[in-house]
Amino acid sequence: MVCYPPPRLLLFFIGSAALLLIGSIWLWHRFDSTLQHTFSMAHPPTQVVLSDDARYIAAGDATGTITVWDYPTRQMLQSWQGHQGTVTALVFRPDGTLLSGSDDGMLYLWSAETGQRIHTFPGITPDTSLQELNPEGSRPLAVGITDIAVHPAGRLIASGGPHGYIRINDAETGTMVQTLQGHPVANTPDAFWDVQRVAFSPDGSYLASGASDGSVMLWHLSTHTSSMLADAHENGPRTHAMMFDAASMELLTFHHNANIRRWDVATKQRRGEEYVLGGTSVVFARQATLLIHSGKGNQTFNPFAGLPIIGQPDPRLYVWQLPSTGHPLQVQVLCGHRAWVNDLASNAAGDLLVSGSDDRTVRVWRLEIP
Repeated sequence: MVCYPPPRLLLFFIGSAALLLIGSIWLWHRFDSTLQHTFSMAHPPTQVVLSDDARYIAAGDATGTITVWDYPTRQMLQSWQGHQGTVTALVFRPDGTLLSGSDDGMLYLWSAETGQRIHTFPGITPDTSLQELNPEGSRPLAVGITDIAVHPAGRLIASGGPHGYIRINDAETGTMVQTLQGHPVANTPDAFWDVQRVAFSPDGSYLASGASDGSVMLWHLSTHTSSMLADAHENGPRTHAMMFDAASMELLTFHHNANIRRWDVATKQRRGEEYVLGGTSVVFARQATLLIHSGKGNQTFNPFAGLPIIGQPDPRLYVWQLPSTGHPLQVQVLCGHRAWVNDLASNAAGDLLVSGSDDRTVRVWRLEIP
């Protein structure tokens, strides 16, 4: 279903009389993306993911349950208790195996077909966090996995976590290869911001990471060097999404204050203008030429009158084209969910979008955008 902006109230004064009009004005191209299928869940999905070949769809929830569907047949393959906490990260490897992370601090590799655990990766666990990260034991520390990225070759995986830690593991052996720590808190020795997002460059030479303060770092994997991108502290809190543009080798980032920025990897400088869009659940698609985000969290719209209802979430999805220069172009608004959208994912081709919502559904959309 495609929907359009809500009607606006327009007040005109003609002499001593006032004329109230309700109408809509929009200025974007209309493309006919369609809802393909809706999967129902027992609990609201916190994470969703689609395999690059569009064969598998997976979702996790706050109970730690992971569910996998075969998308071509629309059949559920497996559902199992994967974690003791909320599922906070899901990603498929190129071979179809599934990686999951949770706020229980655990990172696992699973068979999507059987739900069997293949590897348990070393990392920060509730039993070791106080010893490893806070030896004085003065306060409890978060231990959750916040994001997972897979190297283009499929073997190395990076996971973000608290206190600036990034762990790189070997998916074939289940062993840890390297631990990185960055995103320091200014003027505070030995203090680091939590890593919220990680992403590998298409050629596999760089790893980008975004932190809870909005800062962005580039890690050169072969030289073991890192760089803080210029003006990263101005992004605002939290980094919600990041993706490399394969054509230009630029890094695109999206932050909590709803701004989108382009970074030149070679010069480590921001390129062009920044643009404010909206939403908090965000995904880049089609090699960073599309961006889809959820509605803002402070209002929704009466479907009959089209009027804002303050204090309720907007369940719609907004689709933007991202030209290499110039302002993003909003091309579509997708309607279907009845509650807040928690997570979004796309496949490698960028022709399918998966969304998970508090309405306890996972929806699959086909993006018919040239």
